[in-house]
Amino acid sequence: MEHQQIAYPHSPRIGKFHIPHETLNDVVQRPLLQALFGLCVVLEAGDHDSGRGKTYIAASELFDALEEGDEVPEYRIEFAYGMPFESADYEARRLNGGGCGFVAIRKIIVRVPPIQVSLRPQITH
Repeated sequence: MEHQQIAYPHSPRIGKFHIPHETLNDVVQRPLLQALFGLCVVLEAGDHDSGRGKTYIAASELFDALEEGDEVPEYRIEFAYGMPFESADYEARRLNGGGCGFVAIRKIIVRVPPIQVSLRPQITH
């Protein structure tokens, strides 16, 4: 896995998120995407590993602050249009743009080998 440095001196709040091609190409979603990108400074964009969309690394108040040397975390972006979020926590973290409220939920990504399960009984001495 190749490591690279992402630097944005104006904010330590950097995150990564994915937008599927279907959403990017949907003209109905365009105002929502414009509002979202109005809240971000895109630092890097590229194809998602799955080939089903784009991955963006951006600086935004949506994301948690990072310390120097931290890995850029992945987020899921949720929005509420013209109404509050059902979750009080989401509503408290709401960031408004273009009539929409956005919240970024940090994904928990586990990068460890899977546990191997054995069906044979093990004897320890």
